[in-house]
Amino acid sequence: MYSSKFLNNYKIIIILSILNVKLFNKYIVELKMKKLVVSIIFLFTLLTQLNAYNIGGEYATLINCQWGQYGYQYGNIGTYKTARGQIYQIFFGQNYCQN
Repeated sequence: MYSSKFLNNYKIIIILSILNVKLFNKYIVELKMKKLVVSIIFLFTLLTQLNAYNIGGEYATLINCQWGQYGYQYGNIGTYKTARGQIYQIFFGQNYCQN
């Protein structure tokens, strides 16, 4: 019915189609992984900045918040550490320390 040349070409076309689908699926998976990695990095950055207090234009994380005397006043005193390792104390009075 069909010539062997036609059948061979048909087999080649089927094989190329299967390979093309596999390559396309691999590309889609790689693209999804890149989006996932970028999303995780963005989320981590956002959460890090949400959990930081700005002191003089530099982000600092809360180490401790305790009630105590600051000068002649009593209230909440927040102890913060910057990314460079500097320690700051901020007096908040009756308000709780900010994150």
